[in-house]
Amino acid sequence: MPSYTLHILPDDLMLCQFAPTAPDPAWVQAGGFYAVLRTAAELTVICPTQPLPPDATPLAVVIGWRALQVQGPLALELVGVLHQLLTPLAHAQISIFALSTYNTDYILIRSDTLAATTAALQAAGHTLISPAAFPPRASDS
Repeated sequence: MPSYTLHILPDDLMLCQFAPTAPDPAWVQAGGFYAVLRTAAELTVICPTQPLPPDATPLAVVIGWRALQVQGPLALELVGVLHQLLTPLAHAQISIFALSTYNTDYILIRSDTLAATTAALQAAGHTLISPAAFPPRASDS
C-alpha cells in the first residue's frame, strides 16, 4: 500500500455557497488557497476566512476548515489515492470535503478535527508536514 506526504496548509478556510447565477467572486483572489467551483446548481467558493463584501449574498457560509495538500505532482493515471487517504479518516468518523487540481488532491477537514486527522493518517503510514515546517512565503517577509 503506498503512503503519501500531506502538507497542512496554514490558512483557516471558509466554504461559501452561492446561487448558480451569482457572479464570479473577484474579491476572493487575494492570495492563499482558494477555489471557485461552478455547476448548473450552485457556485461554491473556498477561501481563507475573511469578511464578505457587502454585495456578496451567500446561501450558506461555513467557517472552521483546514486544507491538507497531497504532495505532488500526482500522475493522472494513479488509482486509489483518495481511497488510501480517506479510508482511515472514515474509520475515525472524520468528514471531509475533497477537491483536486491537475497536479494533486486536497482534503478539507474541520479545524477541530486536525489532531484526530493527523493521528489517523499517521497511523495509516502517511506523513504530515505542518505549516511551521514550510519555508516563509514571499508575502510573509
